[in-house]
Amino acid sequence: MFENSSSKPIPDIRLKIVEDPYDKRIYIHRTRDLFEHEETYKAKVEDRREEADRVVELSNEGKSYREIEELTGISKSKVGNMD
Repeated sequence: MFENSSSKPIPDIRLKIVEDPYDKRIYIHRTRDLFEHEETYKAKVEDRREEADRVVELSNEGKSYREIEELTGISKSKVGNMD
């Protein structure tokens, strides 16, 4: 977000560029859609959260880092950092 002199931050402006196939003109529309890289980032964050939840669950069941690595495919060092 950009800063301004008022106490309220300036909101992000999202624009989508669209070409009309009939008249070949380009139009710019305001949108609330996520950009592709934001969708990818959101999916990665969700995957990491699910991994971490699974690791904590297995750890609470008494599994060792080595056993968790074998079950999930996540390295021992990463498991240790998540736990």
